[in-house]
Amino acid sequence: VIAVLPLAARLSDEGYTLGIDKFVEAGVIPQAMQGIKSHQWDGSSLRTFTAMSCIGILNFGTDQQRWYGVKHGCVGVTCSALGVQDLSRLMLHSFNTLLVQISEDTPLDERVKGELQESLCMEPITELAKTGLGATSIQAKRLLNTLEDYRPTLRFPSPQEMQAYLPMVCVVILLLALYAFVVRPIASRLIAAHRQWHTDKVASELMAKEAAKKKGDRKKNKMGGGKEAAVRPVASESAGNSVPDELDDSNAGDAVQQQQQSQ
Repeated sequence: VIAVLPLAARLSDEGYTLGIDKFVEAGVIPQAMQGIKSHQWDGSSLRTFTAMSCIGILNFGTDQQRWYGVKHGCVGVTCSALGVQDLSRLMLHSFNTLLVQISEDTPLDERVKGELQESLCMEPITELAKTGLGATSIQAKRLLNTLEDYRPTLRFPSPQEMQAYLPMVCVVILLLALYAFVVRPIASRLIAAHRQWHTDKVASELMAKEAAKKKGDRKKNKMGGGKEAAVRPVASESAGNSVPDELDDSNAGDAVQQQQQSQ
């Protein structure tokens, strides 16, 4: 039923809008995405079903419903169906229509174009532009021209985008507060204690070296005093021995003089 909704929309836009409301409320897209990831269903058929459903939401839904589709990966799953026979032209046409419709919604427009420029989408689009037949190639080239003119701009994220990052922001703020009020003060105290310990250690080593030096000097002084005391007695003995020698010499001289006089 969902696969033919884009055709039914041409007959009753109001009725299709009501159908999209019920479709979104039932959470069909998230469940289909989960089925694709878990491989519990036939990948190709479920992917095609999901892509057709996403095209309906992106082309005929309200702004909120389009955000819902983009948030749940509709752009990527639709790109993955570009290689399906007989669906490529419809997918490309839907993308071109979508970009025209959301051109005034800058956040959504940039989000969709940003996802289309990823390799998952650009590779099949570029290939269809080269090898596609007739209208398919025209739609692919038109889409490429639109994406070539796109340049991302700096902007504040939309509320929908901010909600996705809110838990991460809270965790970052909590970690910063923990560092500022717990980790940093403790680290500062530990660093100060280590510096004080290092200063005390250096001072103790210097005092020990100074004490050892003074002790060595005292030992040297004691040894020097003992040597001087031992040298002094030897000097006095040598002086005492020299006096008798002088006396002997004088006595010998007197004897010689007496002998000369007797002659």
